[in-house]
Amino acid sequence: MWKRYEGLAMSTLSALLALGCGGDTVDVGHNGGSRWTDAATQTGAAAKPQTIYESKAPEVMLGFTLDGPTLYALVSTKQSFELITCPLARCRSERTTLFSRPKAMDDGNLELRPLVLAAGLLYWVDNSSSQRQILACSTTGCSEPQLVTQDSSEGLALAADDEAVYWVDFERGLMRRAHDAEAPTSVRDLIGEGQLGSRLMAHGDHIYFVANAYDGSPSIRRVLKDGTSA
Repeated sequence: MWKRYEGLAMSTLSALLALGCGGDTVDVGHNGGSRWTDAATQTGAAAKPQTIYESKAPEVMLGFTLDGPTLYALVSTKQSFELITCPLARCRSERTTLFSRPKAMDDGNLELRPLVLAAGLLYWVDNSSSQRQILACSTTGCSEPQLVTQDSSEGLALAADDEAVYWVDFERGLMRRAHDAEAPTSVRDLIGEGQLGSRLMAHGDHIYFVANAYDGSPSIRRVLKDGTSA
C-alpha cells in the first residue's frame, strides 16, 4: 500500500520544505475553527518542522495543493466532503469553502489523492460513484463541480498544465482534455505497449509517468503531449 502513496508523499515533502519551519499547526479542521491556526501568530522552536495539517478522526485530509501563499485542500469530515481554501498565514480567520456535499458511502475509502491546479481550475479524483470520476471546480468556488470523466482507473494518475488535464482511463490509455473542451482525446495506448501507467506529471512539452511493466519492474517514461515518442 505504501507504494500507492509514495509519489504523493514526495510532493507533500517538497511543499513542506518550501514553507519553511515553525512550531505550530495550520489545521484545516472543523470543531468551530479551534484547530485552525493563523501562521502569522505562530510561536515555537524554529528547529521543529511546521505541521501544515494533522488529521484527527473522523476528519481526514485527502489531498492538497499550493498556489503561492494560498492553500487548497480536500477534507472528509463526519458529515461532508469539502474543497476549502485559505491564505497560509490566515487559515484560522480567512478560510473559505469552495465546494461541499454530503458525505457518500464510498468516501469511506479515505485514500490520498492528487489535487491539481491549472488555468484557474482545481481537479481531483472522486470516489463517490461506482466508478472513479475526475471533477473540477473553479478556484473561486462552484455549486456543482464539472464532470471531466467517469473513466479514471488510477487514483494517483492525474496531472494538469495550462493546456489540459491528463489521466489514465480504465483501458489504461493516457487521456487528455483541454480546459475549454467538451470531450477528451486519447494521447497514447499504454496497455498496448505492455505498460500500466500511473503517477503522471506534465512538464514542458512532455507527460511523464511511472510505467509498471507486466513483470512488475517500474520505470519512468515520457511522451510528447501529442502522444508521440520524442
